[in-house]
Amino acid sequence: MKSENLSEIPEEIKEYLSMAAEGDVEALASATWWALINGKESLGVQWFEEFSDKITPSDTAEVTEFEVSRRANVVSNYCFLKLAIDFSDNEAIEALDAAAQWSPEAAFAPVLISSRNGNQEWAQVILKSLSRECVEIVKGVYSGVCSTAQENGNLDSWFVNWAKDALEILESLPPSIDPSTPNPSQVSPDLKMVSIKSIYLGGAAVHFADAHNVETGEDIDNRIEAFLGFDCWAHVSKLILDGITVGLVVIPYGPVFGNADIVGVLEAAENGAEIPLGAFLTEELIEAGAFAVGNITSTSKILVSGYSLGSPTDESDSDLVLDCAGDFTLAIFTTDTSFCDGLVALLDKDLAESLGKYIRTA
Repeated sequence: MKSENLSEIPEEIKEYLSMAAEGDVEALASATWWALINGKESLGVQWFEEFSDKITPSDTAEVTEFEVSRRANVVSNYCFLKLAIDFSDNEAIEALDAAAQWSPEAAFAPVLISSRNGNQEWAQVILKSLSRECVEIVKGVYSGVCSTAQENGNLDSWFVNWAKDALEILESLPPSIDPSTPNPSQVSPDLKMVSIKSIYLGGAAVHFADAHNVETGEDIDNRIEAFLGFDCWAHVSKLILDGITVGLVVIPYGPVFGNADIVGVLEAAENGAEIPLGAFLTEELIEAGAFAVGNITSTSKILVSGYSLGSPTDESDSDLVLDCAGDFTLAIFTTDTSFCDGLVALLDKDLAESLGKYIRTA
């Protein structure tokens, strides 16, 4: 074992290091976790770099998902150790992303990094996209970190301060909804929300129509609308599942509506960037509820417009034509069925049915 300064290390951790040298993933996870809590970041990095090859399976080895999750915990610990020493925020976020599916602490890390950098709005966007279970696990882990540090009289390590800041964010949240309550953002792990652009809605409503039929003049009545008020804008995003557009999300803003901050975050994202779905749907669905107000069938494309329907043109700022084929349900997120005071979602009929607990018939 090459590690130096072992005289400062408890015998239990020395045993873990011996086990890690034999390829024990759990042992290396425990050793690097101890290094994090106790402010031994350089040692923790040294241990990971010394033993990481031992826990990496060969190309021919069969690896279970459980084993992948255990290795992800080690990688997560290493990323935090490096963040404490010399990782930039972007390097840390990129490295932690590889472990985020299995490590709640890794999934939560971008929230705290954004918050520490003063980007509170984006921190809230990411936070709201996390599952309730993930949030509860992170809260429990960091509470444990602080309790252990209190018992050991070691309250000033980098990771303990990280845990304190995380708990400050988590404890400011409103009372948790029962974790058993389904989170609409978790309907499918492959469901993505992709920001597109803002359009001017003009006089009254947002219209959705079968763009193919509008172009040909056939079946012009195959359209549906939601009344939003007068003289407003709306940001349009699309929902993607396995590469197929399964819905549109319209967030109104302007003189009558708020949402400018949320739209600002969306428009600041790179073109085509994936946006955490739960940041927008979860709060609206659970707190305001939604009404399904009608259905529409699209043969190939859907026209989104704020004016009277005509032939869609690529040049028009008020028209947006998107590839969407199939049966769709229009849901308005509102406390009053006569007027939409929330967002509007045009959802694939099957997706809308899967959210039936939240979407009621008006």
